[in-house]
This record gives sequence, structure tokens and C-alpha cells, in this order.
Amino acid sequence: MLSYKGYEISWPCLKSKPVRGVLATILFLISASLLLHFQTSTPAVLQEDTREPIPDPPKGRLHLLIPATSTNSDLCKLLLSAQILGYPTPVLINYGDHEEKDPYKQHLGKVEGILKYLEQIESNDEYAEDLVLIIDGFDVWFQLRPDVLIQRYYDINAAADARAVATYGQELVDEHDIRQTVIFGPDKICWPVDFSRPACWAVPQSPFPDSSFGPRSTKDDADERDRNAAQWLNSGTVMGPARDMRDVFKVTLEEIQSNYHGDSDQYYFSGIFGDQEYARIQRVPHLLEAAKERSMHLRDREDFSNGFRFEPLLFGKMKEHHIGIDYSLSMFQTLAFWRQHLSWIRASDIWTPPASSPYPPSSAHFFSLPADVSASTSPYAALKSSHPQRNTTWSEVPLAFNSITHQIPALLHVTGGPHEKEFRRNWWQKLWFQSHARELREASLSLDQKRISNETMWGYMWYNAEADEIDREGIVGGGLGGVWTDRRGWLSWKRVCGRVEGEIFDVPDQEWFHPGPKWPETELEPELEMDERQNGTELTAAPSPLSADEPKDEAAMPSEGHSGIPDSQSDLAAEAPSHNHKRPHQHGKTFGAKLIVATGDETSSDVDCKVGRRGPVFIRTNDSLAFRMMANKSIRILVLVALSWVCLAVYFLLPQEKFEPYLSFSSHSNGSAIPPASSLPLKPAALHLIVPASNPDPNLCKVLLSAGILGYPSPVIVNWNHTFADDRYVEGGSHLAKLSGVETYLSSLEDAQDEDLVLMVDGYDVWLQLRPQTLVSRFYDINRKADARLAKELGPAQTTWNIHQEVVFGVQKRCWPWTFDDPPCYAAPESTLPADIYGPDTDTDIGSEPNPYIKFRPRMFSRISSATKMCGEKP
Repeated sequence: MLSYKGYEISWPCLKSKPVRGVLATILFLISASLLLHFQTSTPAVLQEDTREPIPDPPKGRLHLLIPATSTNSDLCKLLLSAQILGYPTPVLINYGDHEEKDPYKQHLGKVEGILKYLEQIESNDEYAEDLVLIIDGFDVWFQLRPDVLIQRYYDINAAADARAVATYGQELVDEHDIRQTVIFGPDKICWPVDFSRPACWAVPQSPFPDSSFGPRSTKDDADERDRNAAQWLNSGTVMGPARDMRDVFKVTLEEIQSNYHGDSDQYYFSGIFGDQEYARIQRVPHLLEAAKERSMHLRDREDFSNGFRFEPLLFGKMKEHHIGIDYSLSMFQTLAFWRQHLSWIRASDIWTPPASSPYPPSSAHFFSLPADVSASTSPYAALKSSHPQRNTTWSEVPLAFNSITHQIPALLHVTGGPHEKEFRRNWWQKLWFQSHARELREASLSLDQKRISNETMWGYMWYNAEADEIDREGIVGGGLGGVWTDRRGWLSWKRVCGRVEGEIFDVPDQEWFHPGPKWPETELEPELEMDERQNGTELTAAPSPLSADEPKDEAAMPSEGHSGIPDSQSDLAAEAPSHNHKRPHQHGKTFGAKLIVATGDETSSDVDCKVGRRGPVFIRTNDSLAFRMMANKSIRILVLVALSWVCLAVYFLLPQEKFEPYLSFSSHSNGSAIPPASSLPLKPAALHLIVPASNPDPNLCKVLLSAGILGYPSPVIVNWNHTFADDRYVEGGSHLAKLSGVETYLSSLEDAQDEDLVLMVDGYDVWLQLRPQTLVSRFYDINRKADARLAKELGPAQTTWNIHQEVVFGVQKRCWPWTFDDPPCYAAPESTLPADIYGPDTDTDIGSEPNPYIKFRPRMFSRISSATKMCGEKP
């Protein structure tokens, strides 16, 4: 086994010079033959293609309409997200109009303004399909590109049409033209609340079962809205073909004029949807009775219908409007009553077990990036190729994720009361583009954003619509980065958003909000590098000397897209693909390590060396077929030649320090290669796992089971069946007994084991979920960052007094037991997390009683778990 400066490499054949010479000769001959073939070969004579040319696919275009009479920072946040993500230039409806105080005139003006614009959109010879997206102007943000939204729109409609056939039968579907083309956003409440309306009781159930959101309260006055499935219409987001949208808005306008209701324009849209669904189930009697019975179990504190269910008279009315709802929230994610199920997640952070693991992942508990997101243009594609973020993929940026539907929505609709609306400020900072928002907006101006995707979607090649394509008075001028208005022409970005740019771009520049992928680190200075090598220790794990009492890249090719809304719960949960998501390869200094788990015998694992390059390389050619053939052939040959010489350089010229060793580690026979922690030291050391426990218990077995599955050392149980003569060791829930057992174990170890690591966890309430390599890596990283903070805060005093961190305890949100003048309570350092990380102070009530600790950042000492070097715990 070849060894160099602490690394062990499984290439013993390379010790032999003849072998290396033969390898070099083979590589040279391959390179020479390829070069000779390249110089002497000529492209084949192209014969005239007599086949009929393939016709270009029909074109479709996407329109973006935003009703807004004035501007503010919330509108500009929406405009910024739309521009960065490549959406059409928005058309502001009724912009500059007088803000009516009369609700009737407000609703009438909004619907009438949108309808007038829709009536101007007509299909022409160039575009066969016009999709229109209409969204509220002051509480919506985009987070995914328009190609994902369009793909999901068609997938959802296809799934809904299939459900309609299964529910009503093909004959009834054909007879009454039952289909779905207009998709509204979902809501967890029927607003305005009145369960006598068909809009509340006659609408279909969500495909998600009621149990998806947890058990319901038995209290009569409990607010159960957060446990409702999202099955009611929200009018703040809607998408559909221009022709069908015209019909919906025309009927809505007629309803406002003939049957005014002052609560909300959502009253009218949801009413039309309710009438449509009532007309459908009326033709199937058992469905009608089931809907009535089901609605009797729906409760809302604001509902005063007393069980009355109104059945409308639809004679002479248009009944089928092709309206549906995005039940999966893959297009439109509302916030109201959803906030506890939403999180910000990065796919590259997700760990999945290897394919050979005896414990395969469950699709209900593992997240994978949807194929349509992976296939979309990468997030930072607009930036220059030299920009460090240019090759960042969707798996490396934080995205809002719904843990119930397992969806990453295309846009976020920050709806709800005052509590939820505070999230407009806090969550705006979390959007993936915030760290480079200004650069991305300016870079988007230089792009041709006309074409949405280079691939056809549902038979169409999609383009962004521009308002100047519409034959409409007032649509004049034009530019980049601004907006259209329906009657006042073009407005620049500076005119609309110049005064509020500070509220949009100036967000906390903290790693918590913008962690991003890790980039190559700078090489260490020679003196510093040598010092780290001398002071480092290599972590291994040896057999325990004592057993107390003898017990995540962008997809190069698009794959199958979003599948829409399935009919069953099993299909609704996003199924994990067969491949494993892996963290992106991180360059920079990486120390070698060999980890041996304390399982009774000491077995070492070889280190595997890998050399990688970050990101794909794309080559485009646009000339004749002959040129493309020559270019592709030339590129392949040159790449092969270059790789051959690179291999020679890697094997014989580069110093061994340039290799990045991968650690092969597992406590099971079918383990897989896992990269070692960048902070692991070099000298042999051991990892010990101590678990204080005195009696058998199912919770103790959970601790031991998780440790065994994840490959931790065999736990050392201390104080097993031990009794204490002094009652002070156990009275009042005291943990002095635990300290006694741990002290006994540590005292039994030899001085040579001072560099060992000790992990101590409580025996009845701790579960391990990641492997020991991750834990050890984070232990060293946390200590290193803590020392850096101490050096910054204390200056030379840190070195003078040798102040540094080697023992890491768990953390909790309150000091317990609480004593005002106790240093552990008042002298604990502030958390490094931002002060508003848990949302606004107004959102502190959880459950039936206020809990002030919900908003506290964890900063207090917790004794449940700790990790340290052995010398840090020895008495």
C-alpha cells in the first residue's frame, strides 16, 4: 500500500517503475493514434437529404397581468422576482387610477380592467396558444422559472381531467364538456365563510386525506383551520388560456353587477366555482348527497349557516367554466394556515443511504429535487461565466418546501392575517436570489428573455408575451427592466421602484440567509499549513477499554416532469428517485482520516483518491450539418487527448498533497465511500460513545438502535443497575449519578488516549440521525469558528490566557433552573443567529397558552449531550 505523508492509497502496483512506464507508454500511444486519426480523416460526403423537413412546433406565449393602482416595496419585490426568473414583462392593470374607497367600485374596476385587456388578446398566425397568469400585486413572489410553472399547469390539468373521467364517466364528461383549463390557487378556508354557499360545501375534496395535518381538537371553539385540507378557491392567483379566462371574468363581472356582495372579489370567483361543481355532482345523485353529508362535519368559528345547504337554480346559466384548484400547491403556495408546514430546504444538504443499505429510504421522509426544477435553466445562468456562482445548480440554493405535499412551489402567495403578513419582511430575505439580486436584475437586461425554454412543452414552444404585441391603444414605447401599464404605456424600473430599492436590495447579508455552496478555499500559508499538520490528530476509534458493569447539478437533459395531482395518497407524496442526492464536490484543503469504530476488532479502510471538476461544460454549434459533425468529432478527440495527458500529469507530476482522499468507512459490510471531514486531525485517536442509563427501557433501545444503524462505536453504558448509598445522587431528578459514572469511565483511560473524542448522550431521550463522520466534522468546525469569534472579541487576551473551545454541549432556549443573578443565565453569550430568525414578535402564541420561549434564540447550556476531547473531560 503506497503511503505518502499520512495518506494510504490502494495502488500498490504504482510502486513499480516498470508498471508506471507501461502505463505512460499506453497513454502516449492512445494519444498519438487519436491525433493521427484526427489529421488524416475527412468528413464523409454529405448526401442531399430528400426527406421532407420537419415542421416547427406551434408557438405559445405567456402573459403576466398584475392588478395594481399604485406602487410600493411589495409590488417591486414581485417585479424583481419576475424579472430575475425570466417571466414576461408584467402588465399593470388600472395603474395610476384613483383608489376607490367604495368596495363595489374596487371589485368592479379590478375585474373590468382585467377583462378589457383579455378581450384584446387574440390568437394569431404566429401564436397558437395564449396562457395568461394573473396574480395579486402586493403579496406574491416567484421562486421558480416560468417553464416549470407552465409544465405543472398542463400536468395538473391532465391529472384533473383523468379524475373527472373516473368520477363522472366518459359519457357525462363528453356530453357536458367537463374539463379543467383555469387553475386558481388553493385556500384552507372558504372565504367569505358561509357553508350554506355551494362555494363552501359543493366543491371537491382535496386528494390529501384529512389525517395529513394531524388530529383535530375535541374543543368546540377550537380553530381547526390549520388542519383543513386546501380545497377552497383563492382568487389571488389564477392561470389559464385567454379564451377561457375571458369567459370566467365576464361571468364574474355580471355577478358583481347583479348580485353585489361587499366582502371580497373572492366571493364571486368562488361562487362561480361552487355553481360549476354543484352542476357536476347534481347529475350524479350519490355524489350530491355525499357532499352534503361531508360538509356537515366541516366546522368554522365564523360559520353561522346552522347546517343549511343552499342549492342554486342554474337554469339558463352557463354552468361549465373549466375551473379547478391547485390542490398540490406545486404552482401556487399560499401562506395562511400553512406556515407550520413550510420550510426552506436545500437539496444538496439531504443525505440518503446508499443503494446497498439494508435500510432503504422511505419516499414519505426523504426529499429529492423535482425533475422539472433540475431541468430548468440554472439559477445564476444570467451572470458572467467568470462569476463564482455561475455554475450553481438548483440543488444548491434554498427553496421554500411544503412538507405535507412534498412540493417546491413556483410562487409564494403570502396571504393571511397580520401575523402571516409579517412574513413578507422576514421571508423575503430567504429567497435564493437575495444575495445577488442586484447583479441578477442587471444581468437579465442583457438576455433575450423572449423564449422561455428551448424544449417544447405539451406540443408548444413557449415565449414570453410583450404588451406591444397587443393591438391596444396606450401600449406604446418599451424598454428593459420596467413594466407595461394597460393605459399609460411603458414605465421604467426607476420610475416604479427607484424610491424603494433600499427596502428590496438592502437585506441582512448574513450566512444564515445566504449560505450558498462552498467554494474553493485559499491555500494555507506554508508556516500555517505545517503548524496544522503538527498539531492535528487523525481520528480513529479503537475498542473500548472498559464496558461498565459488563452489559447535492443541473440536469444536462430534461427528464420526466411533474406528474400533476394523483388520485391517491400514496401517489401524492413525492416519490424519491432511485438515484442518491449527493453534496457537491468541495474543493480546498482536506485532511486525510481513517476512522475505526469500536466494534471489538480494529479494521482499517483504505483511502480512495478522486480528482474532480465543478460543473458541466456546455458547447453549442449553430452552423451547417457538416461543420457540426467535424466540430463534434474534433472536440471529442481533443478532449480524449487532453484527458490522457492530464492522467499522466496527475500520476507522475503533481505532488501527493493535491489528491483529495475519500474515506471508505462503515460499521457494516456493505458500507460506501464517505468524504472525511475537512477538519479531522491526523494522529490516531478514538471515538467513544457514553450513555448513562440505569435500567432497561424502550427509549434506551431507540438510542442504541440508532447508534448501531449509523455506525457509531459500541456504546458504553455507565451506572447500569447501580445503586447509591447517598440519596443526594438521585433525589429531585439530580444527575449527579450520571456524572459519577462518566467520571469513573474517563478515569480508567490511559494518558495516551487524551486526544480521543468522547460523545456523551442521555440514555432515554436522544436519537442519532447522521453518521459519526458528520458529527466529528461539525465538532471541529464549531470549535474553530468559536475560537475565531473569541480572537475577534478578546484580541491578544485570548492567546495570553489560552482561551479556546474544546468541549461542545447541547443548547436550549431558556436557562434552567432560572436564577436571575446566576452567571450561566445572564453571562451566556448571545446566539450567532439573527435576532428575527423565528419571525416577528407578534407570532408568539402557540397552542392555547402563550409561550415566550418560542421566539428565543438558543443560547443556554443543555447537559443532555456533549462532545469533547478526552483531556477536556478528564477530572
